[in-house]
Formats: sequence, structure tokens, C-alpha cells
Amino acid sequence: DGGPDGLATGESGGDATPAPDALAGCTSATNCPPGQACDPATHMCGATCSSSPSVPCNGGCCGADNQCHGGASDSTACGSTGGACVTCSGATPVCASGACVALCNPPCSPAQCCANGACKDGTQPTTCGVSSMQCVDCAGSAGGTQCLANGTCGCKQASECPLGHACMGGACTKTCTGTGPGVCNGGCCDTAVVPATCFAGEAVDRCRNDGQTCTPCMPQQACMAGSNGGTCSGACSPSTSPCRGGCCDGANCQPGTNPAACGTGGGACASPCAGLLPACLSGACVQCNKASDCLSGEACNALGTCSTACSLPSFPCRGGCCNNGTCVGGAQDTACRTMGTAACTDCTMNASKTSCCSNGGGCDTSSSGC
Repeated sequence: DGGPDGLATGESGGDATPAPDALAGCTSATNCPPGQACDPATHMCGATCSSSPSVPCNGGCCGADNQCHGGASDSTACGSTGGACVTCSGATPVCASGACVALCNPPCSPAQCCANGACKDGTQPTTCGVSSMQCVDCAGSAGGTQCLANGTCGCKQASECPLGHACMGGACTKTCTGTGPGVCNGGCCDTAVVPATCFAGEAVDRCRNDGQTCTPCMPQQACMAGSNGGTCSGACSPSTSPCRGGCCDGANCQPGTNPAACGTGGGACASPCAGLLPACLSGACVQCNKASDCLSGEACNALGTCSTACSLPSFPCRGGCCNNGTCVGGAQDTACRTMGTAACTDCTMNASKTSCCSNGGGCDTSSSGC
């Protein structure tokens, strides 16, 4: 249960993640996880506290042993504000929800609970309990907002749980099924993880707001967050709602292949590609993405750079021909052709030992010339 007196520290799945300041150095107990205090000398969170000088706990109370206690139900260490624990005695001998309260005398019936010395109907969400136990108000309870037959706070459906939780077996939990009674309250249920777990539903690969099984957005869509989860849309925001693939131009998802909106990974598109890097290749502004972007006699390589190096068929030359990995003019007898997309021809190697036509169109193989 994470600490003395059953102080809850959260369930598996990360419910009780420390505040960011707790990792960088705390300045007060509110920077620390529940049930811990901030050491003013080291600025580190821990279970050690003090009533004088005041080093309070974040919730619960600070005991005579200088340790943080849950303070919720221990009559020897009762409190909820983080200050010194008190011992319940006299007319208020019982600790309930961090406060000393009176016992009911005579005892209540089995279907009743005790609130400040008076018996109450123990089946109500605001006075939940049985057999003279101290009444509990289920409003805001992490276990659920309904009073179950056994006198504990629980749930009958997901809407009675905190956001991002499902109602399983009468208790609110991060575990879910994604269908039927096992849906989450908002967000979605990722059934691809073990165990299936409720998520906020605001990520591009887990986007939903009805608590059912998470689904990814389509390519060039973003998950736009709402009050209970997200909805897939062509609209986007680079910082809060990135696209699935391509890039976000600040308002809408783009494929990311156009020089006017070039990018990858779903984040912000690059400024329009221009100047020395006018083309878009694999989401980045580069010198070229095809041979026609280069000067005559050059090829565009896999890195988006123009050079005389070529490789067919992927990286042809602009004009001329590709001669053993290098672009040439294509008008030589041993390297003839001006198509650019073809390999050079050695005219001296054919049976007639012909030459290259002056226009580089091919070898002169006719008796009448090119």
C-alpha cells in the first residue's frame, strides 16, 4: 500500500508519477509524491519529516517518529494536512479520513455506519459503510463514486470511475477490456499491451474518446484532444497534436513530400524549400530529388545531392549518358548516347567499328550516315 497506515501511492501503470520538481529538486512538500516531505537541506523528497522545525508531509501527517504516516485511519497517528499527527481519544477516539470522530453508542445496525457519533444509512454514496464502521463519502473516491453492498466505495460502470479508469469487479482500475462493461471512462483501452490498460486516448497511435479499444489515426491525420480523449482529424498542432507521418503546416497535416511543406515524423513542416536546397526528399530540404533538378551532365544521388556520379536505373544523368558510374557528354565514340537515362554505348565495339553520331543520338551504323 506504499506507506504506513495504508497511504496509497498509486496503482501499476503510473498513476502516482512524481511531480517534475521531485526529480529536479523540491522546494516544498507539494513538489513531492503523497506521503513524502521535502528536506530543506538537500531539496530531496523522502519519508522523513519534522513538526519543529516544520518539515511537513504532502498529505497524511508527521508522526512522533519523524516519519510521514497515512493518517487516514490510525487513531494513534491521525491527520490529513501534512502537519503533526494527533492521537484520537476521549469523545472522539476514532480516526476517520484523517480526523478524530466520535463512536456511535449504542452501536448502529448492520446496514448503518457511524458519522460524528450518529448512525446513518450506510448504503448512500455520501454515507457509505456497514456495522457501525465510520461512514465514508464516496464522492471523488479513486475506487468509485457508488456505495457497494459491502459498505465500500466502488463502481457499477466506467462513468462512476475517474477519467482513464475502467470498472472491473466493482472497483475502478487501469485494467480494461475495451468492450462491454470493461470500457474505460474516456480515452481508450489498449488491448495490445499486457494487461490491457486505459490510456488518455490523445496519441496519434491511440486515439479515441469513448473508452473502447484504441485505434490509430490514418496517415496524415492527427489526434486532436478533447475533454475525454481524442478524435482523428486532418487538423493538427506541431507541439500538441502531431500528424501520423508527413508533417504539420501549423493547421493541417501534409504528406511532407512537397517543397512548400516538407517534413517527416509528424512534426512541423520545414519552411518552404528554397535557395541552395529547393527540393524535398524523404521529408528534408535537399539540392535535388530527380536528375532534372541538377545541371546537365549530373545525377541526383540518394542523399539529394547533385554530382557526376550515376547509377542506373535509380540515379540517371541529366543528358548525356552514364559511363561506368560517371555522367559524360554522350558524344564520344566510346561513350555514345544523350538520353541520360541510359548507359553509354561503345560504338567501337560493334562489328562495323562505327563512330558516334555528332548529335550523340547513337552509333552511325547506316551507310548514309547519322
